[in-house]
Amino acid sequence: MKLKNRSAIVTGATGDIGAATAEKFLSEGAKVMLTGRSNEKLKRVMKTLGGGENIQCFEADVSNEAEEKELVDETVKVFGKVDIMFANAGTEGVTAPLEDQTLDDFFTVLNTNVI
Repeated sequence: MKLKNRSAIVTGATGDIGAATAEKFLSEGAKVMLTGRSNEKLKRVMKTLGGGENIQCFEADVSNEAEEKELVDETVKVFGKVDIMFANAGTEGVTAPLEDQTLDDFFTVLNTNVI
């Protein structure tokens, strides 16, 4: 078990790539905190992956700095530390001509996909 005694945060965990990565981390012995914007979807993924003490979920929008901090704090509280951050969350943003997009639209994409 290559990841025994390691803890990981997987953002975008409700999508196929995030869920598959969480599954792999768990199979290698890691403790995994799933995160995404829908608690209902997170609970479904957690159940699909078998539940148990090595997997938890936390609803958060990673484009929001305060929610990111809460995510890390909760992971440390539950698992004692964070060793791995799989930054998988992403958004396409508003699909519209540039002149119809707001600065908030731009920063949502930037903060989710890059920062």
